[in-house]
Amino acid sequence: MNTIEILMQEHERIREFIKVVRKACCRVLEGEKPDTADFRDMARFMSRYADNHHHKKEEDILYKKMMEECGPAAEQLIRSGMLVEHDMGRFHRKELEEALNRYDKTASTEDLLEIVVNAGQWCDLLTRHVDKEDQVVYPFGKRALRPESMAAVDRIMEEHEALKEVREEDRQYLSLLKELEKKY
Repeated sequence: MNTIEILMQEHERIREFIKVVRKACCRVLEGEKPDTADFRDMARFMSRYADNHHHKKEEDILYKKMMEECGPAAEQLIRSGMLVEHDMGRFHRKELEEALNRYDKTASTEDLLEIVVNAGQWCDLLTRHVDKEDQVVYPFGKRALRPESMAAVDRIMEEHEALKEVREEDRQYLSLLKELEKKY
């Protein structure tokens, strides 16, 4: 499997996760008390799988090569678009975690609102973000990178994916996703 296929497969997992988060938020809106442990697991998935596992590969492998080789258009697209959105996702996840901490102490309606708002904002952001990557950024990279550069990116990705800790992390977060899907 090449780099783009791996990243797009991870996008499918992120899309599945987004459905779970939305369902959990809808339950809260329908009057259920939030399961803060589940929301913490969701924040952990956002941080560890979507960001550290997936975005890190984009930033360190594919985007790095695109910015080196594909000129100002790639630089603008990645620095002013994709990387900004990665940071915005981190912001919403951090705000979600802080709202969960406050809610556990106070159970206030305002903190409950912040949980739902930040989880929902993360979902909306990532939905648009992965669509842009799948439809614009990745095809641009495939067209603009020289074949030997794309082959080098694929080799780096293959080496990364072969690491035991990467395979274990992937397995762990897919297991968490399946658990949350069953519940929500």
